[in-house]
Amino acid sequence: MEIPNEILSKCRYYHGEEKYPGGESKYHLAFWMGEQFYCHNYDDDNTMIRVVADYRDYFPDDREGEEQIDLFIRASMFATYFHNFINDPDEYAMAFRTQVIPAYIAGSTSMKM
Repeated sequence: MEIPNEILSKCRYYHGEEKYPGGESKYHLAFWMGEQFYCHNYDDDNTMIRVVADYRDYFPDDREGEEQIDLFIRASMFATYFHNFINDPDEYAMAFRTQVIPAYIAGSTSMKM
């Protein structure tokens, strides 16, 4: 599947790689996975509607970061990391809002492993 440049240009961490290249911050994998998911599903309306609906269940009035991060990328990061790594949904939702999104906006340079 070829990903259009206009879609890839929205990503900071995923650049079309097949495998995770590693990263410096503790959130780099979450950022990469979310952007990869977004790039591979941006044109699948059913998937994106479901992902955004799930995201809105936890963040019904979310506007934080909307200038810096596309809603679909935020929702994709939440969905992929949430479903792969987290046991406590409420704890993760709080961490996502207070740590993950700010780290993404800041470029995660201050969140070294």
